[in-house]
Amino acid sequence: MPKPIREDQGQILAANCPECKINSGYTLIRQTFPAPVFFKIFIKDTHLWHIECMNCQHTVKVPQHEAEMIPELKIMGDKMTAGEITPEDFYKVFGQFSFVVDLINQEHSWECPICTEKVDWKFQVCWNCSAPNPDIKPDSDSTEAPKFVPPSCGFNVIQQ
Repeated sequence: MPKPIREDQGQILAANCPECKINSGYTLIRQTFPAPVFFKIFIKDTHLWHIECMNCQHTVKVPQHEAEMIPELKIMGDKMTAGEITPEDFYKVFGQFSFVVDLINQEHSWECPICTEKVDWKFQVCWNCSAPNPDIKPDSDSTEAPKFVPPSCGFNVIQQ
């Protein structure tokens, strides 16, 4: 079976990596799988996209329709850095990408101390056994979402 062809599309964001636990750049990677002509009848897309931590190569899948919108996102990031649009307007669009949500969930999820299930960061109790999140103080009503902070390079940093 032929090896996939990897194309590095450049850095698109910086984030706290859930694997190596450091703030790292993430590059957009396009992998193309060479397929014989007769396979192309059954396979609509031989391209797969993901973002990859520049430090440890942790990956998060990027859907095809979102990968096609990334050039627009880079332009919006540049406009935000230049002060042409507000950070709030940028983050409204940025936060709608499923791969960004997936990365946030991976970074901020918690492990239940009772049943050891992995639980999304936004839940206060374990979905499996209803044990409370040990990181939430009893007087707190909700968990705050991670805050987005734009760095000077024009990429986006997801910070706790």
